[in-house]
Amino acid sequence: MRIAVSGTHRVGKSTLIDEFLRVHPEFAHEPEPYTVLVEDFGEEFSAEPSMDDFARQLEFNIDRLQQRPREERVIFERCPIDFLAYISALDSQAVQTLLGPALQAMHSLDLLVYLPLDETATTDAEFPKLRSAVDRRIREMISDNDYPLLEATGSTAERLRMIEQALSSFSVIFPRRSTARINDFFFFSMSDHRSPTVETRCIIVRRVNVCGPTSRRSNSSHVQGADTGAPGLARTVYAAAKVAL
Repeated sequence: MRIAVSGTHRVGKSTLIDEFLRVHPEFAHEPEPYTVLVEDFGEEFSAEPSMDDFARQLEFNIDRLQQRPREERVIFERCPIDFLAYISALDSQAVQTLLGPALQAMHSLDLLVYLPLDETATTDAEFPKLRSAVDRRIREMISDNDYPLLEATGSTAERLRMIEQALSSFSVIFPRRSTARINDFFFFSMSDHRSPTVETRCIIVRRVNVCGPTSRRSNSSHVQGADTGAPGLARTVYAAAKVAL
C-alpha cells in the first residue's frame, strides 16, 4: 500500500509520519525530496522559495513513486500535488507544463492523507503568505481530482486514529487480500462539534478494487483509471464507519 501525507509547510506531516511508523514498522518511509536531495545527494537549494527548486523536487518525487515496487508498503512525505501547489503559488503559468506527469503519478497512490492548514494555530513558520497560498492550492487540486482522500484534522493522535480507521476498513472488507487497489473511492472527514470532548469521523468507502492474493511486502527504504486485478474481484462497496476520538 502506498500512502502519501500532503500539506503545506509546518502542518505536522513529519510528526504524524513518525508516529505512524512507530505503530507500523512494516512500512518504509520515503522522506520529502528536499531532505534526500540535500543530505544524500549533496544538492543545494536557494534560501528563498524558488520555482526551479520546487520543480526539481517534483521531478525527484515522481521518480521515487515510479521506482518503488508497486507491492511495497511505503508512506511518502509529500506528493506531486504539494510541489505543483508551491510552483503555482509562485508562478501560475509555469505549472501548466508540469501537470501531466505529476497528476499521472498521483494515481499510483492508494491513499492521500491531506493535513489542512489551521489558521488559528500559532506558529513561527517561514513565509506565512506562501504557506496559506499553498494550502489553498492543494485543497483546490484535490477537490478537482478523484483521489483516494483522507482529510485528517485535529491533534497528531486524532489524525493517526483516522488513518488507522481507514486501514482497518480495507482489512475488514477484504481480510485476505493484500493489494487493495483503490482507484475510485473517497474518504471524507467530518467533525461533530456539538460535543466538546468527542469528534465523530465518518469514513465513506465508495469503491475498492482488489488485486491478487496476499503477499509479503518489502520494508526496504530504498529505492488507472480502469479497474485492474483478477476477473470478478473488482466490486463496489459502500461502507460507513464512525470513529470516536
